[in-house]
Amino acid sequence: MSGRTPEPRRIVTMDAAVAAVAAVAPHRGSEVVPVAEAAGRTLAEDVVATTDLPRSDVSAMDGYAVRAADTVGATPEAPVRLRRVGGSYAGAPLEQAVGPGEAAAIATGASVPAGADAIVLLEATTLDGDVVTLTDPGAPKHVRRRGEDVAAGTSRTPAGTRVGPAGASLLAAMGHADVPVVRPPRAAVIVTGSEVGRTAGGARDGVFDSNGPLLAALLAHLGAEVVHRDAVADDAEALAAALDRAAASGADLIVTTGGASVGRFDLVRRALGADAPAGAEGAPGFDRVLVKPGGPAMLGAYGAVPWLGLPGTPVAVTVVGGLLLDAWVHAALGRRGAPAWGRPTAAVVDAPVRGDAKKTALWTAEVHVDAQGVRRARELGRDGASRLASLPSANGLLRLPAGASHAAGDVAEVLPAPFGA
Repeated sequence: MSGRTPEPRRIVTMDAAVAAVAAVAPHRGSEVVPVAEAAGRTLAEDVVATTDLPRSDVSAMDGYAVRAADTVGATPEAPVRLRRVGGSYAGAPLEQAVGPGEAAAIATGASVPAGADAIVLLEATTLDGDVVTLTDPGAPKHVRRRGEDVAAGTSRTPAGTRVGPAGASLLAAMGHADVPVVRPPRAAVIVTGSEVGRTAGGARDGVFDSNGPLLAALLAHLGAEVVHRDAVADDAEALAAALDRAAASGADLIVTTGGASVGRFDLVRRALGADAPAGAEGAPGFDRVLVKPGGPAMLGAYGAVPWLGLPGTPVAVTVVGGLLLDAWVHAALGRRGAPAWGRPTAAVVDAPVRGDAKKTALWTAEVHVDAQGVRRARELGRDGASRLASLPSANGLLRLPAGASHAAGDVAEVLPAPFGA
């Protein structure tokens, strides 16, 4: 482990930091899992429908399946009468065809019998023996056509799709019990700082460890697997031992918090040194990022394992760490679209917002749509990189270029919060 304290010399923009972290993402191949376990996973291949969905013309309503031509002009004053010839129900379709002057009872989701091309709603009918009296004409719109949702041999779930509960339902409906998903990238988390983990009665500056649970939950939320967690005091030998344990855990990325500045006890920066990240030929590491909060973030390597060093303040870990780790997981899983950093939208700010003179500013925000349909953003907690209380309310990040500011009512750029739901 190097004992040098290098002067920051690889100072990069947030754009460059996101690209560099994405460049060290691993590619771990795929595995097959049951559809019921696929939620939260990312598809490794296009998944093609094995059958039409729906598999036949089906009724969208309870009522009677009819030939539309037999019901033209039906009203309460001039009803149409047809002969009932049986019923079609989900799992028990009517096998015989509906002929001229005939109607078949039908339930929602049941196959429409041959010959029928429209549905009359149940409430517009009465039945007397085998005679059905209709007071409305049959409506073809109540028939869901075979394959109108998904046609056999096509895909609505391409590679790179993150599967949600509705997606799992669609995959099952398309005829799949198992699906191929990308293996998650693996991360090791080390929280540093002699003050971390102190309980009541300890040193006055002692703090409970909030970064460890934060990073474990954040990585899991993004789709990574945390294979190792550790916490060490500000001690060079203890840090070296923790890094050895992390490297031996099989992690694809080591993530540390704390020790990232240039003070006496900022051992992480000394240990990280100037090594380029492993596994990313031609991709530079960095020593500092032109962003606030989170500027002391670093990227290097410990042996053959890429190493992302984050500041110790929880808001900086959440904001900058969240965006960088989101880009890393996004690249590792081959997800469709862009990571959160590349998906800006616009919102009207409710109050004046001031950025930083020389750095990109990322302020946590609560984004909502008002009663007039205007998307608005309310800045939260700009005045402290360690203030946690506002984070649970944040669902976006106001992104202000260096030197930018906004008056109340201005339109500002907003990023989705990668640490949000």
